[in-house]
Amino acid sequence: MTGYTRTFELTRDVVLAKGEEAVDYIHSQVSQNVDDMAIGESRLSFLLQPQGKVDALLRITRLGDSELVLDTDDGFGEAMTVSLARFKLRTKIEFERLAWTVLSVFGEVADDAIEGATIVVPGLLAGSRDILGESPAVSGSTSMISHEYEQLRIAAAFPKVGVDLDEGSIPNESGLVDRAVSFTKGCYRGQELVERIHSRGGNRRMLRALDVEGLAAVGAKIVADGREVGSVTSSIEGMVMAYVRGDVDPDAELVVIWSDDNGESSAAAALA
Repeated sequence: MTGYTRTFELTRDVVLAKGEEAVDYIHSQVSQNVDDMAIGESRLSFLLQPQGKVDALLRITRLGDSELVLDTDDGFGEAMTVSLARFKLRTKIEFERLAWTVLSVFGEVADDAIEGATIVVPGLLAGSRDILGESPAVSGSTSMISHEYEQLRIAAAFPKVGVDLDEGSIPNESGLVDRAVSFTKGCYRGQELVERIHSRGGNRRMLRALDVEGLAAVGAKIVADGREVGSVTSSIEGMVMAYVRGDVDPDAELVVIWSDDNGESSAAAALA
């Protein structure tokens, strides 16, 4: 392990789905292929409302032949479980909340430096691994503060449910369709909308990372040539995540505009 290994404890809700029909049932409900996952493999997926709007963004890990670990954003585990259970009827599947921690690891790390791990999977952010278990740790690592992780998350334009994704969001605007949606599997809840928008293409708005001068407010408008082209969902000093129209030129000079106690403020911005 190098001296540059950093860890950050993610706040995630973790749920175990188990039962002889667990894999087939979860496969039928989510946007990702599940039935062909190898034990130990994980995949990102959406759980959608029948109309195609986002209920949850979750990671699915195959723990065994009849067990799946589902982890999602903090505070949304119960809603995810309720949504998943809505159509199970007599299906042989049970859901159990796990008191697990998710530790995100950046940098090289030897396997023998990982402690307390039940599963180790590719991280939500590129270049990281996530360790899930009751008390995971990496010996010799240093802790990352929340501000540093938020910089990485926004730079990667990786959304949070309840922050960047809400009950009106659709997968096609998330920037995660390639990672979280299968276009070769059979039917699943909300599939029709996702497939229709994907096949049409076009210049839909999309979650993007922008470089900004200073600290912009969440909810701020993004303007290009006097036209409003987007809005900010997450913000940190020097960078924001925002929905931006797909027809905005990548090299366009943008302005972020918001109101605060001092009146209207603005800052120059550009797509990262």
